[in-house]
Amino acid sequence: MKLSELLGCEGVLFAPASTASSPVKWVDLQNFDAMIVAYVRTKGTGAITLEIQGSESADGSGAKTIVSKTFDAGQPDAINDNAFIEMVQNDVLRVGEGLRYFSPVITNSVAGDEGTVFFVKGKPLHCHEGLTKDLIA
Repeated sequence: MKLSELLGCEGVLFAPASTASSPVKWVDLQNFDAMIVAYVRTKGTGAITLEIQGSESADGSGAKTIVSKTFDAGQPDAINDNAFIEMVQNDVLRVGEGLRYFSPVITNSVAGDEGTVFFVKGKPLHCHEGLTKDLIA
């Protein structure tokens, strides 16, 4: 079995032009029991906050915080610094039932700072080809 049949992976650019808390992308985790998110700094030096929120709706309405990251060892404030945050089904159940869509929510302390965010969805209900796909614009 290939690793790409056990994990669903994708990466997206996170480039808000503000310091407001911003969901990166709502992803459907109906058939997965875990997710880890990697943030890689690509521009800027400001501090960030990082959490994962869950919602019953694909648009993120009524979202609830599942887990949040505390940066005890310092901020990812230099190019190529990275930070990870993860959640498992038990984290979700502590917050509530019926949550299906999840997004990392990042707050930049400096408008214009950017990063790349990678989602790795794990523990699929059914392993099969196509969980990880190329995305070429």
